[in-house]
Order: sequence, then structure tokens, then C-alpha cells
Amino acid sequence: MSWKQEILRIPGLGSILHGLHAIVHLNRTRAQIAADIAQLHHLRIEYADHLAQKFQEQQVRNDAFAAQHQVDAELLTQLRQNLAQQAQYLEQQAHQLSQQAQGLAQAGLDIADIRTFSQDIEARVSGLTVELRHKRAAVPPALAPALAISSAPLAADPKMTENAFDMAAFYVEFEDKFRGTRADIQARLEVYLPYLQPLIGDAGAQVVDVGCGRGEWLELLGRHGIRATGIDLNEVMVELCRDVGLKAECADAVAYLNSLPEGSLAAVTGFHIIEHLPFELLVALFDAALWALRPDGLLIFETPNPENLIVGSCNFYTDPTHQRPIVPFVAQFMARQRGFSHAEILPLHPYPENYHLIDDGEVARRLNEVLYGPQDYAVLAWNRAKN
Repeated sequence: MSWKQEILRIPGLGSILHGLHAIVHLNRTRAQIAADIAQLHHLRIEYADHLAQKFQEQQVRNDAFAAQHQVDAELLTQLRQNLAQQAQYLEQQAHQLSQQAQGLAQAGLDIADIRTFSQDIEARVSGLTVELRHKRAAVPPALAPALAISSAPLAADPKMTENAFDMAAFYVEFEDKFRGTRADIQARLEVYLPYLQPLIGDAGAQVVDVGCGRGEWLELLGRHGIRATGIDLNEVMVELCRDVGLKAECADAVAYLNSLPEGSLAAVTGFHIIEHLPFELLVALFDAALWALRPDGLLIFETPNPENLIVGSCNFYTDPTHQRPIVPFVAQFMARQRGFSHAEILPLHPYPENYHLIDDGEVARRLNEVLYGPQDYAVLAWNRAKN
């Protein structure tokens, strides 16, 4: 037995020691409780500060939301006012258009009739111009001075008379000089006949050739039993076509195609025409062709190939009426973008082999590609279904 146990066994002394021990332990407990209370008080103050900060932040957000709500309400009010004004304006425009439509109906005028009448007048004027030119050419030399006096315009500007020239006649001579003979051109155009093979024997198939020129393509189609009409703004070209029995009209191509019933043509063609057009007119031509073509209809546009450096940097500019060259993939993109379901590029007319560099190296091969490759290409596009 230890001495601590012996002391605790002494009567009365053990109870006293137990009491003293309890008193000491109580003081320690009180100190711990006081420390805990102090810590809780500190935490309470910190939490109160935190809540105050959060409340302040929420108040700032509420103020910002209220301000934004006010701005939104003002914008909504302004928007409603603008919409009301626009609705009133559109109602006025609709009323004016209705009155104009009634006026046109009362006058008995139809847009299609107006277009047809206008084209008929243009064709008649062009025909009379050509006829007058031919008759003047047939006047005997002795009567030429009198003819010049009788046909001279009144109060003509001397400078204008002196500098004027016949653009239509100029371009006919230009093509005769630089484009080649009828046989040469028809030989180059035969590459397209397989694409039009389904039209042979189809009595309802009709082809329109835009910018028909002297009619080489029209003549080739006729030889294979395909009905075709040529369209050209050059009245001399149109007269040349008619002189050899071809069907041709002097008209604007876009207006002519738009005047036709929708889906009435089997094919629309144009050879070395699109490079003459400003961009907006080129887009309009694609749209007009799409309008006129039947579901399986085919579009063919041939044009110089600027990927050939000799063509793109020199030969293209031989024709002073050219606007700008059209890169092949751009023509293909335009056809698809304007609504044709399928479009492809057909490279044409590479330089003969005797132009090529005689070398088996990579440099010579690449130079031959960019200098002596296809001089032209065609974009072929189908309306809705590729055969």
C-alpha cells in the first residue's frame, strides 16, 4: 500500500483531502468555462461583423438591380414606342402599296406584259437599226453625200460626231480577228455535247445561250436536234445569227430569263460572257438562270482561267471589254451559293505539248502547270439533280 493510500485511510483526513481536491478542480473548471465564454464572445463579434458585411454587399446588389431594372423599364418603354411608330409607318406603306396596286390593276398593266412589250420594242429597234445599216451600205456612191446630209443629227456636237464609233460593229470585227473561225469554235464546243446528250430527241427541251455571238453553239446544237435560242445585246451579232437561219433575240439576258416561265429551260449556256459582267450583274445572271431551269436543268458558263499565269496576267486583257477574271473555285462557289445543288469545274484548252519545258524535273513540271495548263474552264451546275 502506497503512502497516499495510507493517508487517505486516516479518519477524517481523507474527506478533507477529497474536498480540497474538488475545490481545486472546480477552480480549473471555472477558468476553462470563462475562457470558453470569452472565445464564444469573440466568435459572436466576428460572425456579427460578417453578417453586417454580407448585408451591406446584398444591399449594394439590390441597389444595382433596382437601377438596372429602372434602365430596363425605360428601354422597354422606348422600344414599345419605336415598335408602335414602325407599325404605323408599315401600315401607311401597306396602304400606299395597296393604292398603287389598285391603280395598276385599273390601268390593266401587268409586269410580265410590260417586260414582253419592252423586249419586243428593243428587238424591233435593233432590227430596224441593222436594216438601216445594211440599206445605207447599199446606197450608190453618188448618193452617199446626200444620204449623209439627210441623216445628220440636228445640232450635233462636232467632237461627239468626230469621235463616235460603232461598238457593235467593232466587236464583231474584234471576234473575227482574235477568236477564230466558226469551225474552230465549234470544234472547241463539242466537249459539251455529252452533257446535253439527254436533250437529243426531247421535243420539249429548250436551251438558251447567253451572249450567243455569231451563233456557233446554236448551229452545233441544231445539228444535233436540240432546240436553242441565242440572246445577245449586240444587234449586229443577232442579225448575223438570223442571216444563217438561227433563232436569236436582241435582249438583256437577265431580263429575258426572268421573263420566262419558271422551270421552262433544259439548259442555260454562256461562253466567255461572265468575265464581261460586274459582280452584281453576275449574281443576277446566276439567279435568273436558276429561275428558268427545270429541276434537272444544266448551267454551263465557260470563261478564261486565271490560274494559268499567261492567261491571268496577259491574254485575259486582250479583250478590252473584259471586267475581271474569275477564279474557278469562286465560280463553283457562286453556283452553289445561289442555289444550284451541284457544281463542278471542267478544265479546258491546255497549251499544246510543244510549248512545254523539256525537262523531267519538279521545277519544269510545276512551271508547265502554271504557264501552259488549261487556258479556260467551265463551271457546270445542275439545278436540283445531277444526272
